Amino acid sequence: MIAVLASLTVTVMTQAQNGLDSVLISQARLNFAVPDLPAFKAVGNNPGTILRPSTPEALSVVASSFIGPSGIMLPKTLAAEFNPALAVFADKITLSEYRKRSQLYSIRLSLGTSADSAGIISSAIGIRSTLIDDGDMKNDQKQTDSLYAVLSREVQKRAELTDEYLKLRGITEEQFAENTEIQAAVDRYLKDRCKSDVDTIISKMKTVYKEEHWNARKLDIALAAVAQSTDSTGGNTHFRAADAWITLALPVGKVGQWLIGGNARVNNDVENDSVSFCAALSTRLYLGSNRYKGFFEAQYKYDGADAANFIFGNGGAELNIHQCVWLDLSLGLNYDFESKDKSVIPGFSFRYALPENFKFF
Repeated sequence: MIAVLASLTVTVMTQAQNGLDSVLISQARLNFAVPDLPAFKAVGNNPGTILRPSTPEALSVVASSFIGPSGIMLPKTLAAEFNPALAVFADKITLSEYRKRSQLYSIRLSLGTSADSAGIISSAIGIRSTLIDDGDMKNDQKQTDSLYAVLSREVQKRAELTDEYLKLRGITEEQFAENTEIQAAVDRYLKDRCKSDVDTIISKMKTVYKEEHWNARKLDIALAAVAQSTDSTGGNTHFRAADAWITLALPVGKVGQWLIGGNARVNNDVENDSVSFCAALSTRLYLGSNRYKGFFEAQYKYDGADAANFIFGNGGAELNIHQCVWLDLSLGLNYDFESKDKSVIPGFSFRYALPENFKFF
Protein backbone atom coordinates (compact mmCIF):
# COMPACT_ATOMS: atom_id res chain seq x y z
CA MET A 1 0.00 0.00 0.00
CA ILE A 2 2.97 2.26 0.59
CA ALA A 3 3.66 2.13 -3.15
CA VAL A 4 0.13 3.36 -3.89
CA LEU A 5 0.43 6.24 -1.46
CA ALA A 6 3.80 7.18 -2.93
CA SER A 7 2.33 7.15 -6.43
CA LEU A 8 -0.57 9.36 -5.37
CA THR A 9 1.82 11.79 -3.72
CA VAL A 10 3.97 11.92 -6.84
CA THR A 11 0.90 12.66 -8.97
CA VAL A 12 -0.02 15.69 -6.89
CA MET A 13 3.52 17.02 -6.57
CA THR A 14 4.39 16.75 -10.24
CA GLN A 15 1.38 18.45 -11.80
CA ALA A 16 3.41 21.67 -12.13
CA GLN A 17 6.79 20.02 -12.53
CA ASN A 18 8.67 18.50 -15.40
CA GLY A 19 7.91 14.78 -15.78
CA LEU A 20 11.62 14.03 -15.60
CA ASP A 21 11.51 14.71 -11.86
CA SER A 22 9.24 11.72 -11.26
CA VAL A 23 10.60 9.15 -13.74
CA LEU A 24 13.47 6.99 -12.46
CA ILE A 25 16.36 5.92 -14.69
CA SER A 26 15.46 2.27 -14.01
CA GLN A 27 12.36 2.81 -16.15
CA ALA A 28 14.44 3.94 -19.15
CA ARG A 29 17.27 1.42 -18.88
CA LEU A 30 18.24 -0.27 -22.17
CA ASN A 31 20.35 -3.27 -23.13
CA PHE A 32 22.01 -3.04 -26.51
CA ALA A 33 24.64 -5.53 -27.70
CA VAL A 34 27.33 -6.18 -25.08
CA PRO A 35 30.57 -4.67 -26.46
CA ASP A 36 34.15 -5.54 -25.63
CA LEU A 37 35.11 -4.29 -22.17
CA PRO A 38 38.31 -2.31 -21.47
CA ALA A 39 39.62 -4.92 -19.03
CA PHE A 40 38.74 -7.71 -21.49
CA LYS A 41 40.60 -6.00 -24.35
CA ALA A 42 43.60 -5.29 -22.11
CA VAL A 43 44.17 -8.96 -21.16
CA GLY A 44 42.91 -10.61 -24.37
CA ASN A 45 45.10 -12.09 -27.09
CA ASN A 46 43.10 -10.92 -30.11
CA PRO A 47 45.16 -8.40 -32.13
CA GLY A 48 42.09 -6.24 -32.77
CA THR A 49 42.18 -3.21 -30.49
CA ILE A 50 39.04 -1.25 -31.37
CA LEU A 51 36.75 -0.69 -28.37
CA ARG A 52 33.15 -0.31 -29.45
CA PRO A 53 31.23 2.56 -27.78
CA SER A 54 28.21 1.48 -25.79
CA THR A 55 25.21 2.76 -23.87
CA PRO A 56 25.86 2.10 -20.15
CA GLU A 57 24.46 -1.15 -18.75
CA ALA A 58 24.18 -2.21 -15.10
CA LEU A 59 26.44 -5.25 -15.40
CA SER A 60 28.01 -6.91 -18.44
CA VAL A 61 30.12 -10.06 -18.63
CA VAL A 62 32.30 -11.26 -21.50
CA ALA A 63 34.01 -14.66 -21.64
CA SER A 64 36.17 -16.32 -24.30
CA SER A 65 38.46 -19.33 -24.72
CA PHE A 66 36.06 -21.63 -22.90
CA ILE A 67 35.98 -24.50 -25.40
CA GLY A 68 38.78 -27.09 -25.30
CA PRO A 69 39.49 -30.55 -26.73
CA SER A 70 37.20 -32.17 -24.15
CA GLY A 71 34.38 -29.66 -24.45
CA ILE A 72 33.28 -26.62 -22.45
CA MET A 73 35.66 -25.55 -19.67
CA LEU A 74 36.25 -22.56 -17.45
CA PRO A 75 36.98 -19.52 -19.63
CA LYS A 76 40.62 -18.53 -19.94
CA THR A 77 39.63 -14.91 -20.49
CA LEU A 78 36.85 -13.39 -18.40
CA ALA A 79 35.81 -9.80 -17.69
CA ALA A 80 32.91 -7.91 -16.13
CA GLU A 81 31.89 -4.25 -16.32
CA PHE A 82 29.82 -2.55 -13.62
CA ASN A 83 27.92 0.73 -13.68
CA PRO A 84 27.12 1.88 -10.10
CA ALA A 85 24.40 4.34 -11.15
CA LEU A 86 22.35 1.73 -13.02
CA ALA A 87 23.10 -1.28 -10.83
CA VAL A 88 22.66 0.21 -7.35
CA PHE A 89 20.95 3.60 -7.62
CA ALA A 90 18.62 3.11 -10.61
CA ASP A 91 15.53 3.34 -8.37
CA LYS A 92 16.77 6.49 -6.66
CA ILE A 93 18.08 8.69 -9.50
CA THR A 94 15.52 10.59 -11.58
CA LEU A 95 15.94 11.34 -15.28
CA SER A 96 16.25 15.03 -14.43
CA GLU A 97 19.18 14.39 -12.12
CA TYR A 98 20.74 11.90 -14.54
CA ARG A 99 20.78 14.42 -17.39
CA LYS A 100 22.60 16.99 -15.27
CA ARG A 101 25.49 14.56 -14.78
CA SER A 102 25.05 12.01 -17.57
CA GLN A 103 28.76 11.76 -18.33
CA LEU A 104 29.52 11.12 -14.66
CA TYR A 105 26.76 8.52 -14.37
CA SER A 106 28.01 6.83 -17.55
CA ILE A 107 31.32 5.85 -15.91
CA ARG A 108 31.78 2.08 -15.81
CA LEU A 109 34.44 0.01 -14.05
CA SER A 110 35.67 -3.30 -15.45
CA LEU A 111 37.78 -6.15 -14.12
CA GLY A 112 39.33 -8.85 -16.27
CA THR A 113 41.61 -11.85 -16.04
CA SER A 114 43.32 -14.13 -18.52
CA ALA A 115 45.58 -17.19 -18.34
CA ASP A 116 47.93 -18.35 -21.09
CA SER A 117 49.27 -21.82 -21.84
CA ALA A 118 52.41 -21.15 -19.74
CA GLY A 119 50.31 -20.46 -16.65
CA ILE A 120 50.96 -16.71 -16.62
CA ILE A 121 47.99 -14.82 -15.17
CA SER A 122 47.13 -11.34 -16.42
CA SER A 123 44.66 -9.17 -14.51
CA ALA A 124 43.29 -5.79 -15.54
CA ILE A 125 41.18 -2.97 -14.22
CA GLY A 126 39.49 -0.58 -16.65
CA ILE A 127 37.39 2.55 -16.63
CA ARG A 128 35.19 3.86 -19.42
CA SER A 129 33.09 6.99 -19.94
CA THR A 130 30.62 7.93 -22.66
CA LEU A 131 30.97 11.51 -23.88
CA ILE A 132 28.33 11.33 -26.65
CA ASP A 133 25.40 8.91 -26.80
CA ASP A 134 22.51 9.63 -29.16
CA GLY A 135 21.11 6.16 -28.43
CA ASP A 136 20.51 6.58 -24.70
CA MET A 137 16.76 6.65 -24.01
CA LYS A 138 17.45 8.41 -20.71
CA ASN A 139 18.66 11.47 -22.62
CA ASP A 140 15.97 11.40 -25.32
CA GLN A 141 13.34 14.04 -24.47
CA LYS A 142 10.70 12.73 -26.89
CA GLN A 143 10.95 9.17 -25.60
CA THR A 144 11.00 10.10 -21.93
CA ASP A 145 7.95 12.32 -22.45
CA SER A 146 6.15 9.27 -23.86
CA LEU A 147 7.37 7.16 -20.97
CA TYR A 148 6.15 9.75 -18.47
CA ALA A 149 2.73 9.86 -20.17
CA VAL A 150 2.35 6.08 -19.85
CA LEU A 151 3.32 6.12 -16.18
CA SER A 152 1.09 9.11 -15.44
CA ARG A 153 -1.96 7.37 -16.93
CA GLU A 154 -1.29 4.37 -14.71
CA VAL A 155 -0.93 6.51 -11.59
CA GLN A 156 -4.11 8.42 -12.41
CA LYS A 157 -6.07 5.21 -12.96
CA ARG A 158 -4.94 3.77 -9.63
CA ALA A 159 -5.76 7.03 -7.84
CA GLU A 160 -9.28 7.09 -9.27
CA LEU A 161 -9.94 3.47 -8.29
CA THR A 162 -8.63 4.10 -4.78
CA ASP A 163 -10.93 7.09 -4.44
CA GLU A 164 -13.84 5.00 -5.78
CA TYR A 165 -13.25 2.28 -3.19
CA LEU A 166 -13.07 4.74 -0.29
CA LYS A 167 -16.30 6.51 -1.32
CA LEU A 168 -18.23 3.26 -1.80
CA ARG A 169 -17.39 2.20 1.74
CA GLY A 170 -17.56 5.63 3.38
CA ILE A 171 -13.91 5.55 4.41
CA THR A 172 -12.14 8.84 5.07
CA GLU A 173 -8.62 9.62 3.89
CA GLU A 174 -7.47 9.71 7.51
CA GLN A 175 -8.82 6.20 8.15
CA PHE A 176 -7.20 4.97 4.93
CA ALA A 177 -3.83 6.45 5.88
CA GLU A 178 -3.84 4.97 9.40
CA ASN A 179 -5.45 1.53 8.93
CA THR A 180 -3.26 -1.19 7.38
CA GLU A 181 -6.23 -3.54 6.94
CA ILE A 182 -8.02 -0.93 4.81
CA GLN A 183 -4.84 -0.40 2.82
CA ALA A 184 -4.57 -4.17 2.20
CA ALA A 185 -8.21 -4.23 1.08
CA VAL A 186 -7.55 -1.38 -1.37
CA ASP A 187 -4.56 -3.29 -2.70
CA ARG A 188 -6.77 -6.30 -3.41
CA TYR A 189 -9.38 -4.06 -5.03
CA LEU A 190 -6.77 -2.52 -7.31
CA LYS A 191 -5.47 -5.94 -8.33
CA ASP A 192 -8.98 -7.04 -9.26
CA ARG A 193 -9.99 -3.86 -11.09
CA CYS A 194 -6.71 -2.53 -12.47
CA LYS A 195 -5.06 -4.96 -14.85
CA SER A 196 -1.90 -3.02 -15.56
CA ASP A 197 -0.27 -3.30 -18.97
CA VAL A 198 2.39 -0.68 -18.23
CA ASP A 199 5.29 -3.15 -18.27
CA THR A 200 4.16 -4.53 -21.63
CA ILE A 201 3.78 -1.05 -23.14
CA ILE A 202 7.19 0.11 -21.88
CA SER A 203 8.82 -3.13 -23.08
CA LYS A 204 7.43 -2.57 -26.59
CA MET A 205 8.59 1.06 -26.52
CA LYS A 206 12.11 -0.07 -25.61
CA THR A 207 12.17 -2.76 -28.32
CA VAL A 208 11.23 -0.24 -31.01
CA TYR A 209 13.71 2.30 -29.65
CA LYS A 210 16.59 -0.21 -29.71
CA GLU A 211 15.85 -1.19 -33.30
CA GLU A 212 15.88 2.47 -34.32
CA HIS A 213 18.89 3.59 -32.27
CA TRP A 214 21.30 0.62 -32.04
CA ASN A 215 23.56 2.37 -34.56
CA ALA A 216 23.33 5.88 -33.09
CA ARG A 217 26.26 8.27 -32.81
CA LYS A 218 28.45 7.57 -29.76
CA LEU A 219 31.86 8.54 -28.43
CA ASP A 220 33.68 6.59 -25.68
CA ILE A 221 37.03 7.02 -23.97
CA ALA A 222 38.61 4.34 -21.78
CA LEU A 223 41.71 3.43 -19.78
CA ALA A 224 43.03 0.12 -18.43
CA ALA A 225 46.00 -1.10 -16.42
CA VAL A 226 47.34 -4.67 -16.52
CA ALA A 227 49.25 -6.61 -13.88
CA GLN A 228 50.89 -9.97 -14.50
CA SER A 229 51.75 -12.89 -12.26
CA THR A 230 53.63 -16.12 -12.84
CA ASP A 231 51.11 -18.20 -10.87
CA SER A 232 47.51 -18.22 -9.68
CA THR A 233 48.48 -17.25 -6.11
CA GLY A 234 49.63 -13.82 -7.26
CA GLY A 235 53.31 -14.47 -6.78
CA ASN A 236 55.82 -12.20 -8.51
CA THR A 237 53.10 -9.76 -9.58
CA HIS A 238 54.28 -6.77 -11.59
CA PHE A 239 52.89 -3.99 -13.76
CA ARG A 240 52.63 -5.25 -17.35
CA ALA A 241 50.85 -2.64 -19.48
CA ALA A 242 48.54 0.36 -19.70
CA ASP A 243 45.99 1.07 -22.45
CA ALA A 244 44.03 4.08 -23.63
CA TRP A 245 41.20 4.11 -26.19
CA ILE A 246 38.99 6.56 -28.00
CA THR A 247 36.28 5.42 -30.41
CA LEU A 248 33.64 7.27 -32.39
CA ALA A 249 30.56 5.48 -33.74
CA LEU A 250 28.50 6.98 -36.57
CA PRO A 251 25.21 5.76 -38.10
CA VAL A 252 25.23 4.51 -41.68
CA GLY A 253 21.63 4.84 -42.81
CA LYS A 254 19.25 2.68 -40.77
CA VAL A 255 21.15 -0.60 -41.10
CA GLY A 256 24.75 0.24 -40.37
CA GLN A 257 27.21 1.69 -37.90
CA TRP A 258 30.77 2.82 -38.65
CA LEU A 259 33.43 2.83 -35.95
CA ILE A 260 36.70 4.78 -36.02
CA GLY A 261 39.05 4.19 -33.12
CA GLY A 262 42.53 4.60 -31.76
CA ASN A 263 44.47 2.67 -29.13
CA ALA A 264 47.76 3.48 -27.40
CA ARG A 265 49.55 0.95 -25.18
CA VAL A 266 52.64 1.06 -23.02
CA ASN A 267 54.25 -2.35 -22.39
CA ASN A 268 56.57 -3.06 -19.47
CA ASP A 269 58.86 -6.03 -20.24
CA VAL A 270 60.27 -7.03 -16.85
CA GLU A 271 62.44 -9.86 -18.19
CA ASN A 272 64.27 -7.58 -20.63
CA ASP A 273 63.99 -4.51 -18.40
CA SER A 274 62.48 -2.45 -21.22
CA VAL A 275 59.43 -0.29 -21.91
CA SER A 276 57.86 -0.06 -25.36
CA PHE A 277 55.01 1.81 -27.01
CA CYS A 278 52.31 0.47 -29.34
CA ALA A 279 49.70 2.37 -31.31
CA ALA A 280 46.82 1.28 -33.51
CA LEU A 281 44.22 2.88 -35.76
CA SER A 282 41.13 0.82 -36.50
CA THR A 283 37.82 0.97 -38.32
CA ARG A 284 34.85 -1.37 -38.24
CA LEU A 285 31.55 -1.46 -40.14
CA TYR A 286 28.43 -3.15 -38.77
CA LEU A 287 25.52 -4.05 -41.05
CA GLY A 288 22.22 -5.50 -39.90
CA SER A 289 19.82 -4.86 -37.03
CA ASN A 290 19.99 -4.52 -33.27
CA ARG A 291 19.78 -8.27 -32.64
CA TYR A 292 21.61 -9.69 -35.67
CA LYS A 293 24.46 -8.04 -37.53
CA GLY A 294 27.67 -8.75 -39.38
CA PHE A 295 30.86 -6.71 -39.24
CA PHE A 296 34.07 -6.05 -41.14
CA GLU A 297 37.19 -4.60 -39.54
CA ALA A 298 40.57 -3.26 -40.64
CA GLN A 299 43.48 -2.14 -38.44
CA TYR A 300 47.01 -0.82 -38.69
CA LYS A 301 49.25 -1.34 -35.66
CA TYR A 302 52.80 -0.32 -34.80
CA ASP A 303 54.53 -2.45 -32.13
CA GLY A 304 57.48 -0.59 -30.66
CA ALA A 305 58.92 -3.66 -28.90
CA ASP A 306 60.01 -5.16 -32.24
CA ALA A 307 59.67 -2.03 -34.37
CA ALA A 308 57.10 -4.05 -36.33
CA ASN A 309 54.10 -2.98 -38.43
CA PHE A 310 50.94 -5.07 -38.67
CA ILE A 311 47.77 -5.07 -40.75
CA PHE A 312 44.81 -6.91 -39.29
CA GLY A 313 41.60 -7.74 -41.14
CA ASN A 314 38.61 -9.29 -39.43
CA GLY A 315 35.00 -10.26 -40.15
CA GLY A 316 32.24 -11.85 -38.15
CA ALA A 317 28.76 -11.71 -36.69
CA GLU A 318 27.04 -10.56 -33.51
CA LEU A 319 23.96 -12.57 -32.54
CA ASN A 320 21.37 -12.01 -29.81
CA ILE A 321 20.29 -15.58 -28.98
CA HIS A 322 18.33 -14.60 -25.87
CA GLN A 323 17.11 -11.35 -24.31
CA CYS A 324 20.35 -10.92 -22.34
CA VAL A 325 22.75 -13.26 -24.15
CA TRP A 326 24.92 -12.41 -27.14
CA LEU A 327 27.43 -14.40 -29.15
CA ASP A 328 30.30 -12.80 -31.05
CA LEU A 329 31.99 -14.88 -33.77
CA SER A 330 34.84 -13.74 -35.99
CA LEU A 331 37.70 -14.85 -38.20
CA GLY A 332 40.67 -12.60 -38.92
CA LEU A 333 44.07 -12.46 -40.59
CA ASN A 334 47.08 -10.70 -39.06
CA TYR A 335 50.01 -9.79 -41.34
CA ASP A 336 53.50 -8.78 -40.18
CA PHE A 337 55.17 -6.50 -42.74
CA GLU A 338 58.70 -7.18 -41.47
CA SER A 339 58.67 -10.98 -41.18
CA LYS A 340 55.95 -11.51 -43.82
CA ASP A 341 54.25 -13.88 -41.39
CA LYS A 342 50.50 -14.39 -41.62
CA SER A 343 48.35 -15.76 -38.83
CA VAL A 344 44.69 -16.71 -38.83
CA ILE A 345 42.86 -15.42 -35.74
CA PRO A 346 39.53 -17.06 -34.81
CA GLY A 347 37.33 -15.38 -32.24
CA PHE A 348 34.36 -16.58 -30.22
CA SER A 349 33.00 -14.94 -27.10
CA PHE A 350 29.94 -15.25 -24.88
CA ARG A 351 28.40 -11.99 -23.64
CA TYR A 352 25.79 -11.41 -20.99
CA ALA A 353 24.02 -8.33 -19.57
CA LEU A 354 21.61 -8.11 -16.66
CA PRO A 355 17.93 -7.85 -17.69
CA GLU A 356 16.66 -4.28 -18.07
CA ASN A 357 14.27 -4.70 -15.14
CA PHE A 358 16.75 -6.42 -12.82
CA LYS A 359 17.15 -4.99 -9.31
CA PHE A 360 19.96 -5.75 -6.87
CA PHE A 361 17.93 -4.52 -3.91
